[in-house]
Amino acid sequence: MRLLLASVLFTATAGCGLATSKLQSGSYTIASGFEPSGASLAVDVAAKRATLKTPGQSDTTLELTALPEASWLRGCQTNFSSVLLETFSVSPSPLVLGSLTLMQPRLSAGCGLDKANDNELSLSGGTTSVLFRR
Repeated sequence: MRLLLASVLFTATAGCGLATSKLQSGSYTIASGFEPSGASLAVDVAAKRATLKTPGQSDTTLELTALPEASWLRGCQTNFSSVLLETFSVSPSPLVLGSLTLMQPRLSAGCGLDKANDNELSLSGGTTSVLFRR
């Protein structure tokens, strides 16, 4: 009976550890299907800055402020786990991205199928989220 109980507890908690996905410096372009087409984002995590380039608009310098881990977004959900996505608040706020206005914008690390994805990041605000890929 104890072995059965131990097996059930192990199975129920086997995937419960939270992995983390860290934001990576680099150049990203807006993913297909997202607007505005042709937008790009150059991220420098160490300098806590990013440059947003949107066709037809002046470049926008973004200041990144690291949020405490307790405030990071969670993503990559499975039946048993999720991944903590390193998250930064972004200024200026609101942030205008083409025809979109992101209120209280946040930049977060990427998420793949049940794991971190170093080649993606998300810029979100309010109910709007835009995906960028390397």
